[in-house]
Amino acid sequence: MNISNAIILNKLDKLEESVIRIEKKLDKIQPNTERMENHINFVENIYETIKNPFHFLMNKVSNLTHEKKKIN
Repeated sequence: MNISNAIILNKLDKLEESVIRIEKKLDKIQPNTERMENHINFVENIYETIKNPFHFLMNKVSNLTHEKKKIN
């Protein structure tokens, strides 16, 4: 084996070690992402429930605010 092949094999070994380290870190992160996904789903469901009444109320408040500005 010549020097350039040895260098390439060495770099491949280092890359493989790096990939293994990254995979181990990802395995540690995975359980936490499930909790975050549950939270995001919860917030989205709440928003879907209150979205229409909230926008209705905000439009009414906005209309009242604009009317007061016109009077002044």
